[in-house]
Amino acid sequence: MAGAASGLFLLDVKGRVLIWRDYRGDVTAVEAERFFTKLLGKEDDVISQGPVVHERGVTYMFVQHNNLYLMTASRQNCNAASHLLFLHRVIQVLFKFWAFLCCSCTPVFRFSSTLETHCS
Repeated sequence: MAGAASGLFLLDVKGRVLIWRDYRGDVTAVEAERFFTKLLGKEDDVISQGPVVHERGVTYMFVQHNNLYLMTASRQNCNAASHLLFLHRVIQVLFKFWAFLCCSCTPVFRFSSTLETHCS
């Protein structure tokens, strides 16, 4: 499949990879972390540089949400708009999932030192 992402990365504000999924094996988490820390070192405002960067044969596309960066990387010719749309959709899904999880179940601690949840 032409234009598919080689990997999906979730990074913190310092450029450390927190969670990643490797799809093709041609872009590692170490390469993504090294690229992003170098990008952070160039300027304080990463977003002003644009969400698509091509370096050493790899295209990196990223979006920022609060203190997290969601990034895809690809060595193939890819449609950057579809990757950015995908990243925004992943953020929406994660936000709705965590909002549902946090609002629907409240932990209740009992004296028996077990954690129970009461879902409404």
